[in-house]
Amino acid sequence: EDFSGQNVELDQEVARLLDSLPLAQIHDSVLLPDDFRKAYSQMLRFGAQTVYALREEVLGVKFQAAYFEEVGPFGLHALSALISVCKELDLLVIMDGKRGDIGSTFSRYLNAYLTDTGNPLSLQADAMTVNPLVGVDTWELFLPYLKRGKGIFLLAYPTAPGAEIIMESQVAGEPLWRFLARAADSIVRTNSLEAEPANLGLVTGALKPVIGERIREAFPGALFLVPGVGAQGGTMANASAFTGGRNWALFPASRALLYAYAESDIASENIGERFWEASLAQAKAYNEDLRRALRFD
Repeated sequence: EDFSGQNVELDQEVARLLDSLPLAQIHDSVLLPDDFRKAYSQMLRFGAQTVYALREEVLGVKFQAAYFEEVGPFGLHALSALISVCKELDLLVIMDGKRGDIGSTFSRYLNAYLTDTGNPLSLQADAMTVNPLVGVDTWELFLPYLKRGKGIFLLAYPTAPGAEIIMESQVAGEPLWRFLARAADSIVRTNSLEAEPANLGLVTGALKPVIGERIREAFPGALFLVPGVGAQGGTMANASAFTGGRNWALFPASRALLYAYAESDIASENIGERFWEASLAQAKAYNEDLRRALRFD
C-alpha cells in the first residue's frame, strides 16, 4: 500500500492501534513533566508509524531492549505497546536482550520475554537472543519454550570488533564458535527439535560470511540471525552467504531503516510527517538487493 500523500490515514490507523492498548494513556499523567510527555508521545508515534509503514516489507521486528530500558518504566510501557502493534499486524517479534544467567534468574528472563504472563503490559515475544556462555547446562531451561514453538538465538559470533579474540579461543580442541554450534545442533537432535529450520538459532555478524558457512557445517539446521547489514557496513550480498541451501536466515536492519530520513531528500519541515517514507524506500531496496543476491529475480 502506498501512503504517499495519505498521512491522515496513516496517522489515524496508528492512533487506533496505540489507543486500543492497555494503559494506553498512562504517559498523559499530569504528574509527568510536559517535555517528557511530548517526547514520549513522539517516540511511540515514531516507532508505531515505522512498524506500520514497513509491515509489507518485513517479516517481523527485532527490539533492542536496552534502548527501552534506558527510559525506565515508561520505556517498558513503550516496548509493550510496540510489541502489541506488531502482533496486531501479524509480525514476528524478536527480543534482543542477550540475556543469560543461571537457575531461577534465567527462568525469569524466559518468562518475561517468551510467556504470556497475563499482565496488562506484556513483553511476550516470539523469540529472544541469549548469551550462551554462562554454561551449556543452563540451556536446559529454554527447552520447554522451544518445544512450545518459541525461538532462541544464541550468540555464536557477535559483530563486535573484539569478539574474534573470544570466539576463536580454543575449547576442547576447537574454536569456541564451533563448540557452541555443535552443542546447539546436539540439543536439537537429542530433543527431536529438527524443524526446518530449527527454532534454536545462532547470531552471527554479516561481516563474517566465511565463518557463517563454517558454522552452518557444524549446525546445518540452524536459523541464522545476521546483524550488521547497513549501518555496520554489511551488505545483503555479504549476508546471503549465511542462508545455506534453504535460505534459513533473518537479516535485521535497524539504524539504516530508522534513520533513513536523515539521508533522504525530505525537506526538514516535513520530516515529522514523512520520515517513514525513507524507511520504507530503504527496506524495499534491501529486499531487492537480497533477491538479487539469492538469484530470486
